[in-house]
Amino acid sequence: MKHFYGTYMEICNQHNHNYYKEFKAWADYCFVIQHHNETRGLGECLNSVMKAYEPIAKKHKDDEFTQKQKEWQLMRSGRYI
Repeated sequence: MKHFYGTYMEICNQHNHNYYKEFKAWADYCFVIQHHNETRGLGECLNSVMKAYEPIAKKHKDDEFTQKQKEWQLMRSGRYI
């Protein structure tokens, strides 16, 4: 995750050194499902953060997963309906 958030900071700093701190505080608030006390996934934001996400996806694209992990994924994605 250091690469992911470091990339965000790098992009923000190209425009204004205060942006990362401000946007992170906003995202920390907005990307939490309050009644579940869980953070949301990347969802639609993914299109604008591919530079940060791509190395992570490439590293784990062939990882195996368990049925329990697949059920967790389905439960989480169902929260957006």
